[in-house]
Amino acid sequence: DLAVRLVPVRRDLKSLFREIIVHADRQTLRIRSALLIAPDGDWTQLEFKDIRVNVPVDPKLFETE
Repeated sequence: DLAVRLVPVRRDLKSLFREIIVHADRQTLRIRSALLIAPDGDWTQLEFKDIRVNVPVDPKLFETE
């Protein structure tokens, strides 16, 4: 597992995140999870499971401009 710690330097991003920690598979570099930490210490953990690549996405799911 590879962990990357991102600390925002721009003021607008600092108001959203204190830091973001991304965990990725060391061989494929595909993201497995992300921990988003807010300035007040609140956090959200995102975990990606059953990862599939090159799967067609139904265009009706998203708006395009």
